[in-house]
Amino acid sequence: MRHRWAGFLGTFAVLLLGVAVISGSLTLWAAAQPRVPDALAATDAVVASPSFDPVDGGFPVYRPWSPDEVSSLVADLGATPGVLAAVPFRTF
Repeated sequence: MRHRWAGFLGTFAVLLLGVAVISGSLTLWAAAQPRVPDALAATDAVVASPSFDPVDGGFPVYRPWSPDEVSSLVADLGATPGVLAAVPFRTF
């Protein structure tokens, strides 16, 4: 009887450890998903700055717009029929 309890407890411990590893992995995966910032969640359309992929690979790099480009883009978007307002949102 002693050996059966040890085998049962060992199996239970391994299953518990497996569930913990899978749950932790899924939690990290769900937390790493991209999401829209709260400040932009209510917008109908978002215009992002141009991006380019580095030659050596990796994440895309976004080129920030100059103030002149931003004012020109806001004026162009504001003149578009159906657009109520164009608001520049600079995060830096």
